[in-house]
Amino acid sequence: MGVKKSKVVVKLETLKMLVVGVASAAVTAIALMSALVFIPPPTPEAIAWEYACELSRYDCHGVKPPWIHVIQIAGHNARGASLGDRSIYIDPDWSDFTKSESMLVLIHEMVHYLQHEVGEHQTDGYIRSGLEACIVEGEAHTVSNQYAVLVGRVDLIKDWVSLFGCERREPEPEDEEEIVTDEDE
Repeated sequence: MGVKKSKVVVKLETLKMLVVGVASAAVTAIALMSALVFIPPPTPEAIAWEYACELSRYDCHGVKPPWIHVIQIAGHNARGASLGDRSIYIDPDWSDFTKSESMLVLIHEMVHYLQHEVGEHQTDGYIRSGLEACIVEGEAHTVSNQYAVLVGRVDLIKDWVSLFGCERREPEPEDEEEIVTDEDE
């Protein structure tokens, strides 16, 4: 006759297996947790950079984000400036990037920074006129306007077309040649 294990012994063996399983899971969990690295939440500047890259038509791969300097922009009516160096300058009154209005300024200037960095427009921080203003400012305002829509602040959308005189003008009517059809002959 075989030896019968008592119910107590069976339960003890089951308990041992359970403890080993839990211990193994705990060791695995500790190993995973030690591999984790704390990643701080993105800064408003990093968020603005992502939006500028995503909403503009520029490829930001390989382009370093600009340095942000908060300074009084003397003798200039601008809220921010990108002067063609590795920096963006933001007026102190517009430097609270927790506010949508300030984020729009930052995103707008980041687009100017990208225009310069990719070599498409050599921006120098001065007010442009004519077609260049329509192109350069149009791109920057279009991106910041898209951001305004995304964050539900359509009240912040700028009418850059009127601001820079970029209204589309219909060509002057030219003398049209008379088209002769088979029916006319």
